[in-house]
Amino acid sequence: KKTYFLYIYFINFILTILVVSIFEIIILLIIHYFYSPIHFNTMIYPEMYYATTQLLFKNEFYNLIFFIILTSLGYGIVSTLLFSFQTFINNPYVYRCSGVLIGIFLILIPALINKALPIYSMAYLLQINNLICLGIEGFDEIPFQLSYWMIYLITFMIYTLCAWGSFQYMYKWRLKND
Repeated sequence: KKTYFLYIYFINFILTILVVSIFEIIILLIIHYFYSPIHFNTMIYPEMYYATTQLLFKNEFYNLIFFIILTSLGYGIVSTLLFSFQTFINNPYVYRCSGVLIGIFLILIPALINKALPIYSMAYLLQINNLICLGIEGFDEIPFQLSYWMIYLITFMIYTLCAWGSFQYMYKWRLKND
């Protein structure tokens, strides 16, 4: 039984990564062919200049490739977290609609608890936007002067631990109640 649940858990993760990657590539192709061609002209910015096109690397092409990879991994983690929540939501019809509500809560909660935390920037590390759209959304400057790589890794680890803990709870609950 455990291998079945682990199989489903990892298949969910892999399929989410594949679907999101394909979706992102289709969006890029639509933009490139129907809106405006995408050019990868690497510009050299002055030191300490905030360049939104150079979040991870100095090369825009590498940024785009790694943005797609990191976004896909982030959506995979969010998908496994939502998959693990099926234990807490017994009604299958409510469970199917709960992903949107949980996603909204995962965006709003860090913004709402931001002022209540002793360290103002800690809530930024809990933002789910760091997983699914790295560098696009944020509510203040980068916390603790971390790089976007570190912000992504910390947020990835937090949500991976939450997803895995929730999965372990779901597995134990299924063993007991099935």
